[in-house]
Amino acid sequence: MTPARPVEPCTTVPPTAPRAPARPQRLWRHRLAAGACALLLAGLQACGGGSEGDAEAPPPAAALPSLQGRVSNGATPTAVGSLQITVKGRVGTARTAEGRLAPVDGSDYLASLDQLSGPYLLSDSAASSEPGGLYSVALAAGTANLTPLTTLVVAQLLATEPQPYFAALGSRGGFEAADAASVATAQQRVRRWLQREYGFELPATLGDFITTPFNRTAGDPMFDTLQALVARIGTQGSVAAVVSALAQEAARCRGERVLVRSGSVEDEFCPLTKVNAADADDAGVRALGFTNRHGDVLTLRLRGAVVVDLQLATAEGSVARCSGSACNGVTVGTPAGDRTQDIGLAGTVLSAGSGTLTLSGSLRTAIPGIELPALACTTNRFYLIDEAALTAAGWCTSPDEFGLGASGFSQASGSTRRTYTFSDGAGGPSIELVLQGDTVLRALVYTTDPDTGLPVARYQCRDGGCSRITVGPATTDTSLGVPVVLRPIRLERAVLPAVLADGSLSTTASITVDGSFTGYHVSDPSALPLLPVACAAGAPVTTATTSESATPVTVCDPDDAQGFQLRSTSLDADGNLVFSAAGLLSDGAGSFASGNSVVVALTPGGTVAYAFFDAFNGPRYACSGSACSGITVGMPDANGERTVQFSATTLREQGTAGLPADRTVGLAGGFIAPFGP
Repeated sequence: MTPARPVEPCTTVPPTAPRAPARPQRLWRHRLAAGACALLLAGLQACGGGSEGDAEAPPPAAALPSLQGRVSNGATPTAVGSLQITVKGRVGTARTAEGRLAPVDGSDYLASLDQLSGPYLLSDSAASSEPGGLYSVALAAGTANLTPLTTLVVAQLLATEPQPYFAALGSRGGFEAADAASVATAQQRVRRWLQREYGFELPATLGDFITTPFNRTAGDPMFDTLQALVARIGTQGSVAAVVSALAQEAARCRGERVLVRSGSVEDEFCPLTKVNAADADDAGVRALGFTNRHGDVLTLRLRGAVVVDLQLATAEGSVARCSGSACNGVTVGTPAGDRTQDIGLAGTVLSAGSGTLTLSGSLRTAIPGIELPALACTTNRFYLIDEAALTAAGWCTSPDEFGLGASGFSQASGSTRRTYTFSDGAGGPSIELVLQGDTVLRALVYTTDPDTGLPVARYQCRDGGCSRITVGPATTDTSLGVPVVLRPIRLERAVLPAVLADGSLSTTASITVDGSFTGYHVSDPSALPLLPVACAAGAPVTTATTSESATPVTVCDPDDAQGFQLRSTSLDADGNLVFSAAGLLSDGAGSFASGNSVVVALTPGGTVAYAFFDAFNGPRYACSGSACSGITVGMPDANGERTVQFSATTLREQGTAGLPADRTVGLAGGFIAPFGP
């Protein structure tokens, strides 16, 4: 139901004036008293002017802080009436404003900032015709345009694509990634990006992309620039693709960069690919090469730790260099375990044909003889580096479904552990990490057999051998209405031995893994836990006690199986007779699930082929052949049923691809297997 419009203080309004925007709900009651007074006086005077001695009308309320501005994608006419501008701040509930039905003060929307604290992030993605939407940033009340240029500024500021970042903020905000200096720098970076990527020069007189008022008419400098920019981009792609590429470059620069200053112009050199090889003309010299997205190449030649020369060659053909002791400010770090080195540049001056360049920043060399391939992603990615073969391959992992910038949904593994799995979702290798708290217990690189769909173990560290893998502190994101727990994970040149055919680890062959991820899982405290349903009176019971918990769990028949088939007898593909039993779980509110289960298989000769126990939300514990001690299976009775019994039976945790793991479960008791084949 739409609330009644509040009565305003009496003023003379031209009949063609546009309708004022609706005021927030909390102000309506505040202004009703003044409006009621105006109505009482309306019978005496049309406007104001009460008789002498009447009380003076209260002063008008102070105007609320607000944002307004133009919205244009630079390509198609703006449907102002369908605009929906959402503003999120550092603190406070998000505000949404619809487009004005008629222009007011040269703007297309008016968004209240009442109870919002800046800086502010704006989006029209709810109704935008531009893929990904248009975005903008504001530091205070006033003008905030939304255009392709402001969207590029936001991508530069965030170093990630604006759409998932904006969604992940939720309705309560949390935006802090902007101040006057960073916004000014971001605009300069966007100017240089467009110049170098597209040869598109933004006019020096254009003014601030965000706060400069403009009209959507030919001849307006901002509007003409937007149209020309979109036309230029359209010959090679889309604005959304440019926003994505710029966000990736900005993220790359946060990890590793060199600032290149020439006069008043400052560029960022951020490596996309690297090489570390012996010099073609002098085997005693290492040539360290770094190439950025634009095709500029920075080459440092070293003899040991002594600088021979340093050169920056741009994609446009200009070259600047220094040699020997003239390369001031260059520091060469001690080689790490993987033979990479940190290179520091502090005001290093290179001489060009008509001037100088000054370099400041830091780089990290490639592993000698190995070039890391370029990837579209800057996080949630990994490289597999074969130092012996001098090769490397890399993959971006599949993003989370919430748009939180995470990857690798994790699952509980028993009562104390979590298992994170990262993959590209397109048939590449996967990385699995098993964590207990902050400790990495196992890390596995595996592929998938295309015929069977089963995992094939390739490389693994375990039993305390997973060094150079770090896990950051957990944070909880509640922007989606449910708690999503995020955990940063870094593999910094971690060495994983090759897995041999018998599951043991090689002492000679290995792979080096370099990667960074943010794993996640949903942890809703309001969710009802699934707990075992009590056993029926007199029902046989199997108890299972894991090595990580002194409290046993049970497998038994309940009074009511709720339609589940909890016990069965069948044949497997090898002709083994398989007996299984499962327990029943309930959340106490009418939902049920099959729970912990135990399976025993007999060979045609009557010996135990294998047995396993599957823990609900836990791993599989298994044994095979002679290792399955303490298991007996009785002969069929008159009904064809058999009694399966366990006496101090111990099963060992089975990891992915059947690799051995460290936990065990002890089984006791038994169950009755029904008649079967």
